Amino acid sequence: MWNWYILSAQTYVSLFSRGGESDNLPISRSGSSKQLEAIKQPTLAIVGEHDYITIWDLQKDLEMIKNQAINCQEFETFLLPGATHAYENREVQLSDKITSWLDKFTH
Repeated sequence: MWNWYILSAQTYVSLFSRGGESDNLPISRSGSSKQLEAIKQPTLAIVGEHDYITIWDLQKDLEMIKNQAINCQEFETFLLPGATHAYENREVQLSDKITSWLDKFTH
């Protein structure tokens, strides 16, 4: 188990092995991410202000992710005020942000 998640041995190895399929955000160490470098589509990365999954601090983590998406011309980050990891009780604000971001591409 990892926290409250039941993981298979294969999933555990994927999550905690450098270069594994889930090792796509190497922000806790130097290096690049082939998954992030491959992104070419516009991207909006949102994290809740009170998210517990952080390496340095949430804003710095978002910027590090953005900086690794070197082939993405439109990469926006947003720290959703008052939101947790699951965006509980902030669903309307989350959907409003996503909708307003998507509107940039439809007009």
